[in-house]
Order: sequence, then structure tokens, then C-alpha cells
Amino acid sequence: MPLFARHVKPVEKSFYQPEIQTMPVDKIQQLQLERLKNQVRAALEKPIPFWKRKLEESGIQSADDIKSLEDLRRIPVTLKDELRESERLHPPFGDYRGVGREGTLKIGTTSGSTGVPTTTLWTKNDLEAEYIAGVRNYWRGGLRPGMWIVHAHPLGIYGSSLFTGMLEYMGTCPITTGICKEDAELESVLRYLERISPDYFTLFPTSHARFYEKAVELGLDLDKLNLPEPSTVWPEAQTDSVSSGIDAFAFLGTICHEKNGAHVHEDLVILEALDPVTGNPVPDGERGQLTISTITKDNFVLRYNVEDIVRIYRDPCPCGETHARMFFDGREKDIIKVNNKRILPLDVEKLLNKYTDSSIIRYQILRKKKGADHELLRVRFEHAKAGTAEADSIQTQLSNNISDDLHVPVTVELVTGDVIPRDTFKPMWVVDEV
Repeated sequence: MPLFARHVKPVEKSFYQPEIQTMPVDKIQQLQLERLKNQVRAALEKPIPFWKRKLEESGIQSADDIKSLEDLRRIPVTLKDELRESERLHPPFGDYRGVGREGTLKIGTTSGSTGVPTTTLWTKNDLEAEYIAGVRNYWRGGLRPGMWIVHAHPLGIYGSSLFTGMLEYMGTCPITTGICKEDAELESVLRYLERISPDYFTLFPTSHARFYEKAVELGLDLDKLNLPEPSTVWPEAQTDSVSSGIDAFAFLGTICHEKNGAHVHEDLVILEALDPVTGNPVPDGERGQLTISTITKDNFVLRYNVEDIVRIYRDPCPCGETHARMFFDGREKDIIKVNNKRILPLDVEKLLNKYTDSSIIRYQILRKKKGADHELLRVRFEHAKAGTAEADSIQTQLSNNISDDLHVPVTVELVTGDVIPRDTFKPMWVVDEV
């Protein structure tokens, strides 16, 4: 998933660790194989019961059975519900940990947006992997030690301040505002930020929109704030950063100056994009479910399907980085099936860039039932001209344009402000009809 909308301009050929980020592909693959074998050895010999069972059920009895990266596919895919069940049967942390309470330096939970939250435990080694990846990401984007960086992560036990820790590790000064649910709190924070003039904001798009709208309402000096106007929609080529979730790998990758997908850290993870029906890897450039194996962490995962929809590209990037690039297209849970066609919110967003202007403020896709096949796609737009004489013709034009591009029936509704809730953290692009 996109981690943060980064309001920094990617810097041309700016590598934090050039010897790793420009490593020849064959060397990357050799390193991946060596590190994968190490994880298999740890699972079998330590042992780590959850992963030991998975490996032995697939016929892998020793690390020597992993002779090539192709052998990774012998290992069964793991879903989050299996981790939840492990934590239920072996409370409180499950039996899939390489290191438990002893040796843990940081603890957090997932957000629970897809069900019961799972716990994440980080050792010193695990934090080092995350922080190094994060510094590579944000160095690529132009952040440097000494800068003052605003972020609005909700903090608390969710995520356990991982982003703050990474910024501190990098040598920047994180200004942690929280999500500021109340207007009075947001106003106080923005007035303070205007006084100290931070270098950059790095926010989720929903937080960015709220911060910007409030700053304009208050008449604050946006130049002194260094708070740029947020984009209404995310063009495909502007996918800024991707994460596989804190239970796998939070700082997975970011775009380079070529703006053609987020470079991921293949020396630290092995990525797959799997067909949701067959479970086989899809060709490069096609949509598949993101499946990740972490190959340097103490608390690692093997073939963990995070059920994000991604496209992976392995062709050379002109920037000089040799690691694969990835586009995050959405979450499996947000797919709408219309006449057997799988549609994601991004499919609508890309069309908004083509057909509309800034009159569209935010949107929602309405779903009658998760997993059901819909007869048509229903989209609700908060629009500056909702309720005016032009609304009907705008609705008709939008419906026709989106329908022509997606090849499914579409109905559009324009609504006025506050009909669609202002999200303070993760946006809800798909909502169930009531």
C-alpha cells in the first residue's frame, strides 16, 4: 500500500547505498538465494514451529533442498488469517516468531482494517532492516540529515512509531503531529508549524487534504509552512511509496526521479505477484496479489500474501537502480466485481485525471455486498457543482466516459460537501450501501 504521499522531489541518481542499489541483477539473485536458505535453515533448526510445519509439509527437510529461487514456490502461501489463528492457539504472539519477548525492542499492531489486528515484534536486527530501507527510500526522494520533517501518523500502539524511529535513524528531526481529529487541535498544530517553518510534510493523502484545507481556511502562510496543495487524485506514474504492512515490511520502496514505479529492496525481500485463482506468478506488468518473503529479519515471513494488488516490473530503469519496481493498484478487499470484471478504485482515479478538473474533491465507490457480482458500478463524487443546474449534464458525461473506458455500466451521483466523510487516516474509497 502507498505508505505516505511524499512532498519531496525525487533526486536524480541519488543513492544512499549505491553499491547495493545498483548491484547487478544476477548478484541480487545470488544474495536472495543465500539469504532465503538462511531463513529456511533457521525455521527448521531453531526451530520456528509455524514455518517448520509449512516447510516440511512441502517436502523441504533442509536448507539444501532450496537449490534455486524457483524452489521458493514449493513453500505454501501464508495468509493473515493463519497468523491470527497462530496467535489464538499460542497466545499472545503465536508460534511463527523467530524471536519472542526476549530480544524484542519494539512492539506494534497492524491496523485491523481487514480483521483482528496481529502483533509485530521487532528485534534490533529487524529495526535495522526497516530503517535502512526507509533511509534509502527518503534519501532517494531528497530528504537529508538535519531536515525537519512533519508526519501525521496516528502513533499509539499501531505501527509503534516506526516512522518516527526511521526519521531519527536518518538524522532528521521528526515533528509528530498525530492525525488531529478535532479542528481545534489541528488549528493549534498548524499555527505552531507556521512558526517553526518545517522543511517537508510527509503525510497520507487524507491527512494532507485536511491540513491544507484548514491552513487555507485560517489564512496561514503556506510558503512558510512549506505545505503544497494536495493532488485530488493519484496518477499512476506518481505512485510515491509502497509498503507491505508492518507485519511484513513497512518501508518496501519509493519512486525514483523517473516516476515509473517504486523501487523495492530486493536484497531484503523477495517479491511475487500471484494470480488470485491459480496461485501462480503473473507475468511482469500484470496485476497479482503481493506475496513477500523477508530474507534478513529475525521475525521473518515466507511467501506471505498481504492481499494487495500490485504490478511488478523488472526491466532496467534509466535511473540506474537495478532492483525491481512495483505499482500498488489497491487492496483485494476493495475490488468491485461488475459483470465478472474486477475493478479497483485506482481504475476510476486514473480516469478522473483524464476527464475532470479540480471540481471533484473526493469520491466513493458504493458496494452492495463484498464479493458479489454487481450489475453496474456506482460512484459518488463530492463535486463543486453538485446541486447546480450543470449537475445533471456533468453526471451524464462522467458516467459515459467512465463506462466507455472500463467497459461496464456506470452510474454517477454528485453530492455536496460533508456527504462523504473526511478521513483522518486511511481513506475509505469503497463503502457498503445502506
